[in-house]
This record gives sequence, C-alpha cells and structure tokens, in this order.
Amino acid sequence: ELDVAKQRSTGLIIGDFAPLHRGHIYLLDFASAYCDTVYVLVTSKDKSIDLAKRIHWLKAKRPHLRILNVEQETRLDGQLDSHLDNQMEAPSLKATLLKGAGTERVDYLFSGNLSDKPLADNLGAQFIPVDPLRQLTKANSAAIRRAPLKHWSYLPEDVRLHYLKRV
Repeated sequence: ELDVAKQRSTGLIIGDFAPLHRGHIYLLDFASAYCDTVYVLVTSKDKSIDLAKRIHWLKAKRPHLRILNVEQETRLDGQLDSHLDNQMEAPSLKATLLKGAGTERVDYLFSGNLSDKPLADNLGAQFIPVDPLRQLTKANSAAIRRAPLKHWSYLPEDVRLHYLKRV
C-alpha cells in the first residue's frame, strides 16, 4: 500500500482587472474550483483605473484568493508586461514570479487569452484557457471601459460605483 500525500495544486491568474467584470469573476471561480491555492497578480499596465481600487475589488469579491500587486510585491511589472506584449523570453520571469507569489511552483496558468500560453510554458505550468472566445461571459474590459453603461450588467455593484458621477 502506498502512502502518498496529496500534492496541493497551485494556480495563477495575471491581469489588469480594469475593470473587474463578470468574465473575470468566472475566471477566478473556475481557477478556485480547479486548484487548492490561486494567486492573482494584478498588473499596473492599465492606468485608467487606480491599481489600489482594482485590488480592493478583487479582495472584496474573492477574499479567499491570494491577491498580489505585481508592481509592489515582485518589482517586475515592466518585465511581465513586456513578456505579455511581445511574448519575449524572460529568463528570470519564473523565479521572480514564484518568489513574489511566495510559492515554489505554479501548476496551472489560467487565462482568457490564448496568447498567454508562452507565459505558462515559461513558468513550467499547464495552460488552462478559460472562455477565450468569450462565449460564456461575453465580457471584455476594453469594451466596458469604452462604454460602461452599454455593459452595465457585466459589472458587480461595487465596480459600478466607479462609473457613477455625482452632480
């Protein structure tokens, strides 16, 4: 009889979450159901919504996830953005990401973007695409930023407050 301890699985999600919307929540929940621990690294590439606000939304909606600010926690935001934009090889990316996340390994990278597969390969993680054609969620951050009222139903209540103006 083998006495093998169950290895805990670790997932990673990287994104701007600008704004947090129903598609992101689906992605977070999917990864949470798949893994024992999920790290969410929030990049600061998108400056249209304050980074602290985006992190607050994530922590409020899914407090069980390990939400990390890439800019402050790992000091590699520019390197990560360069990799995501250009799919360039980033030799120290894996070690820096793992150190910043406080883990020794990432088993799975979850993303709604098929272009993130090279990043998963670089991390030695299995790539898990989640609704890349937006067939389930129909949510897209860029479209929401351009016309938030048109996509109002995709936004959680606390995120909607960001788009309301007081008169």
